Amino acid sequence: MTILNLPPTWDATRRVNIPITKTKLGDGYDQIVVEGTFGAFEEWNIQSPPLIPEYAQDKLNQLRIFSGVTPFSWSPDNGLTIARKTFTCEAWTLTRLGIYAHQISGTFKEFVAILPTTLCTAECAIGGKAFQFDSPYSGFIQIQVASGLPITNANDAIEVQIWTQMPGQNMVGREFVGTVPYTGGNILIDVDTSRPWLSVQARNNNIGEYYDGVCCTFDGNVLTLLSF
Repeated sequence: MTILNLPPTWDATRRVNIPITKTKLGDGYDQIVVEGTFGAFEEWNIQSPPLIPEYAQDKLNQLRIFSGVTPFSWSPDNGLTIARKTFTCEAWTLTRLGIYAHQISGTFKEFVAILPTTLCTAECAIGGKAFQFDSPYSGFIQIQVASGLPITNANDAIEVQIWTQMPGQNMVGREFVGTVPYTGGNILIDVDTSRPWLSVQARNNNIGEYYDGVCCTFDGNVLTLLSF
């Protein structure tokens, strides 16, 4: 795993998030339930001092490599007193401070590997065609396509959906998330207790380029399309 080191002159502010569901009760009180099994996770807001444009661009290019999906090992003091943890870079901005200085701001979110339950495995030698999440997850997943998959060369070749119930042919409870090209890509998903299922379809060259269910596997937050 890549180790990211930032100079000690960069500011880093920690925030701890706990995913909860709050329900109003009839007696005026709130019922608060911690969602999922992940528990608390850290977010760090980082900010550079003014940098010369060339150096700022170099650091920004490093953050773009991680693109909200690829995890990296990081510590606010480069591991001197605070243990390194695994993060993804959720967002970054480049601010121009006049002609000769730029400033970078970003958000590092503690990486949580996705461990969904595989469903619809009967037609798949490996993986499955749908996945149920036991814990809420909001973030990017990276979609990769295995070599040899007869997928149509199109910008909308891969379609991602989430569901309120187990996916079925009647399409009840389906919610369209988005599409990525036939080469794969990154896509933001938001599953929770009311929409815990995810499925992927792709245009199959062998059936006239219509969308077809795909056998997939999850590894971390990387979803790999293997076969129709």
